[in-house]
Amino acid sequence: MANDQPNGTFVLGKLTSLHNIQTSLLRSLKEGVYDHYCDVGVAMEQQQTPEKVNQVREALKAMCAMEAKLQDRCGALTDFPQSYVCTMATTDFKAKLQVPERNQTIEQNEEVKKFERKIWNVHHEGEAMPGEEDEEIAVLGSNIGDYRNAKCPLSGVDIHDLKDPVEDAQQIIYEKDVITTYLKKRNNTAQCPHQGTMHMVHLNQLRPCIQLLRERKKRQLATSQGIQLNKRTKLEDEGIDLDDE
Repeated sequence: MANDQPNGTFVLGKLTSLHNIQTSLLRSLKEGVYDHYCDVGVAMEQQQTPEKVNQVREALKAMCAMEAKLQDRCGALTDFPQSYVCTMATTDFKAKLQVPERNQTIEQNEEVKKFERKIWNVHHEGEAMPGEEDEEIAVLGSNIGDYRNAKCPLSGVDIHDLKDPVEDAQQIIYEKDVITTYLKKRNNTAQCPHQGTMHMVHLNQLRPCIQLLRERKKRQLATSQGIQLNKRTKLEDEGIDLDDE
């Protein structure tokens, strides 16, 4: 008599194979592909062919968008075996492997920013890019809409006050030392401790929260420049002409 029971091992094996294929694709993207886009874009800019530069730019954006989707899909595939239960009922794999949309726009991608900086430097080496002058002195507001959590789920510290902020594959932010200790006590993998989430957090998928670190740097720069401006104003009020010194 044939065995009509569902084969959970077969399903998980197929998912593992898919995960390995997508991980391999991600690895290929990181092996010099983005640098090649930059090199071609710079060459086109040097030849003063803006339409070709834009073609390279759009191709790079498409590649970055594909990488982001692959990263999210790999995370979903890694988490899936932790919650999957094989039964006779039909499983909606598409729904179970659905990943949330990222808050970050493609223009905020680090590889796209690096490309734009290199293109700009062809004719404007050492000059600030348009908009950077205002960005460097702007104090960004604490808009929780930009982040999925306001505090580290484990320490309770506001994310803006974290010493070394890191984020998981689903953009939940933690204090690095705290989440590292937490995961190591649980074989490097555990369910996300943030209330309302169900995904698994893996130690090897944690990465620095670049957006938060950049915001902190801009805040520090704005504070520093504000202090210098106040000092200059005070000296001028006392009748000291700084331009004559």
